[in-house]
Amino acid sequence: MGTPNIPAPFLQIWSSGPNGAAENGTNDDELLGVGGTDASGEFVSSPGIAIDRPLRAGEMVYALDLANGLTGPAALVTGPPALPVGELCSEPTDCELGFCADGFCCDQECSGTRQACNSPGREGQCLAVSTPAPALSGSGRLITVVALVLVGLWAMARRRRRAT
Repeated sequence: MGTPNIPAPFLQIWSSGPNGAAENGTNDDELLGVGGTDASGEFVSSPGIAIDRPLRAGEMVYALDLANGLTGPAALVTGPPALPVGELCSEPTDCELGFCADGFCCDQECSGTRQACNSPGREGQCLAVSTPAPALSGSGRLITVVALVLVGLWAMARRRRRAT
């Protein structure tokens, strides 16, 4: 079942922030995820804790045990570096900021129906895009051309009548 009277959340995962020091959740440290207890505060044994964003290569992370007041040793995240905004990507974890849209690392979440992150020359910037004018079908183009030719012939015939 569980062990009662453990403060929720039991375990926190932190990033050490720009200064690189594990400071027990103070100063520039960033909380990445929590776990270890259920809603009633009872300890839950689980295979892992989900974190709120992708980890970056070179980042220092550590765990803080709230029940015992202990800080785990910091661990250096290794792996390929995350891609900067504007680089090609296939999933959000490929990107520094965690946003992959339209095949590019994007500067923000870009999933709206009229948003694009792949505008030529501005790849990586989430921009509003306008809806293109509706295209004509083949028969629609033919009708348009015939109508324009008829208007042109009518105008030429009218001009000739006035000239005589």
